[in-house]
Amino acid sequence: MADIYRLNEEVGKYEKWVDIGTDPITGNTVYARAVAADIVVGDTIAVTGPLTNTEIRATALPVSGPLTDTQIRATALPVSGPLTDTQIRATALPVSGPLTDTQIRATALPVSGPLTDTQIRATALPVSGPLTDTQIRATALPVGVSTVTLPTTLLNGVITVTTATTRVPLIGASTPLVSGVTVKAAADNTGIIYVGNSAVAAANGFRLAAGESQFIEIANLASVYVDASVDAQSVTYIAS
Repeated sequence: MADIYRLNEEVGKYEKWVDIGTDPITGNTVYARAVAADIVVGDTIAVTGPLTNTEIRATALPVSGPLTDTQIRATALPVSGPLTDTQIRATALPVSGPLTDTQIRATALPVSGPLTDTQIRATALPVSGPLTDTQIRATALPVGVSTVTLPTTLLNGVITVTTATTRVPLIGASTPLVSGVTVKAAADNTGIIYVGNSAVAAANGFRLAAGESQFIEIANLASVYVDASVDAQSVTYIAS
């Protein structure tokens, strides 16, 4: 350590204190007062060598104007404790390039109010693993439902299978449907009705005993055929 000067306020002069060694117990530098120097308040003292941290902090030095980025970065300043939201927002700091996931997660930032849809979509965030039921239900998502077209035409009729094992269509011409058709075997039938496509027969048809019915979801009424196990068996149908 070098010699130092201390102000004697009683006489208004600086006194020289000489470095005489180190205290073996505390390790602190020991000074002894030398002959008083004829230096009065207001005089300047030449200083050789860099100032110590203690010497710099001894007197506050006014700084005029803002510090430049170079001046700020010239010396690292220790910061104790986390910065408050107000301190973080006090000065805008330039950021070059996107932040990594690790940098984003390094410090939790408080968010006031809900995020808008635009803010949520601004940056894609990776999601690991499936979402839980609670996470899915946390925000309502709009779901578009297509319009359901209701039928506007109702068709009905009676078809008789005159000759057994000779299939007949419910209608001869192509007739588009919106919903489908219900086929019912006549209550006075004595045989079995077989319902199916153009190749329906006793071996593959859907069986209807007297009075039984079945709804078929089909796009065209002419695609449905019926056959019978005995002659002169009838069915009724209603379609839309």
